[in-house]
Amino acid sequence: MIDAAHNEPHFFSSQSISNILWAAGNHPDGVQLSGELLGVLADLSVRKFETFTPQGLSNSAWGFASVGFNPGGDFIDLLKRAWCREGQTYIVTEVANLLWSFYILKEHPGDQTLESVSRRLADIPEEDMHLQTIANILYTLAQMEYLPPRRTMERLEDICTGAMRRGAEGDEDVRMAQGGATLSNLLWAMSSLRYRPGEEFLAAFNEQCVRRCDEFTDQGVSNIMFAYANLDSNPGPAV
Repeated sequence: MIDAAHNEPHFFSSQSISNILWAAGNHPDGVQLSGELLGVLADLSVRKFETFTPQGLSNSAWGFASVGFNPGGDFIDLLKRAWCREGQTYIVTEVANLLWSFYILKEHPGDQTLESVSRRLADIPEEDMHLQTIANILYTLAQMEYLPPRRTMERLEDICTGAMRRGAEGDEDVRMAQGGATLSNLLWAMSSLRYRPGEEFLAAFNEQCVRRCDEFTDQGVSNIMFAYANLDSNPGPAV
């Protein structure tokens, strides 16, 4: 593959590059690509950058992050600029995967990019916004110490409140997506960002904690108790 990339790079489309990286990161046992091959794929990604779709960029960045390889400043800078320029067209999974990739690669996307993320989160259709994805996004933003504008946070809070209520009412698909890790990450992220959700959210959250208490790890319990204290919120004796 390395020889082909050097000698016949025209055979490697941006789609094939993203597919290789996605497959390497997504394989349950992990696919060990050599540093040399990853470097070649990073170089090809820069050379063919303008032909990537948003999904291709997201999958490529996610793949690099999943195998622990930083593709270098040229690719990262191009990715930041593309995200700022075209971010309003990205779907929520692309946003979530790109944020996670920057976090894992220890690269900051920049304030302008994060502002673009905030605007996109305010506009993505509600039916595409799942509790687990929102929790993952907020967790990553908390790690980056970036608090979106209140309008965006209030919208995310309302969507989460509705999702937790549907889970409590027996919606199986929603309920299955509300595991202990999702719930603990969600509240921890809000508290770390110094965002205090309203009483309706907290009531729905507390109910889910009681219902799913056996799904929390020790770390999850610790994160939730820390978040309650940070938010100055007493969940009550049931929790």
